[in-house]
Amino acid sequence: MTTVLMTLGFSKQSLIQGLTDKLNSITRESLTGIRVVRVYNAEDYQNEKFAAVNDELTRLNLFVNRLMAILNPIMMGISSGLSVAIYWIGAYVINDVAPIARLPLFSDMIVFMSYAM
Repeated sequence: MTTVLMTLGFSKQSLIQGLTDKLNSITRESLTGIRVVRVYNAEDYQNEKFAAVNDELTRLNLFVNRLMAILNPIMMGISSGLSVAIYWIGAYVINDVAPIARLPLFSDMIVFMSYAM
């Protein structure tokens, strides 16, 4: 599931970059040709052109941010699940050894857990 979410999110990043470039070029055109736009009374056209690209960029950014917002809790759940699994397996292993060997085995499990994180 995380692979699918990451693939979707990262594939949209290039689209976001392209739309940002398009938005920047429209803004640059508007700023450099402001006199021409006013002479030909094309302000509404330029505003609509900017608004269309801006709306598309906003929708795409919202989609990617919602996707990444879902990804963080999933990754935390996986990490916590792995921690529980390490402690659970370690408890079974420690329970099956002699009482004298439990302390070194317990400390090894704690060290392994710190390496896993």
